[in-house]
Amino acid sequence: MPGKSDKPQKGNVVESSYMMKDKKKKFKPHNMYCKDGSKHFAKTYQQHLKLDKKGCGHKPMKKK
Repeated sequence: MPGKSDKPQKGNVVESSYMMKDKKKKFKPHNMYCKDGSKHFAKTYQQHLKLDKKGCGHKPMKKK
């Protein structure tokens, strides 16, 4: 069919699962820093996602 492609396209659910698998392979454990000043170590990609949802980032928050 014209316009059909085997490659995942933007906004497609297939792209999301494909990209997630690639990110899991490239994941390296690292520290995550929360807004409250706490520091957590993300050992797995799943832990990283949970900390990200909580608002934690890769850089420590600056103290005022």
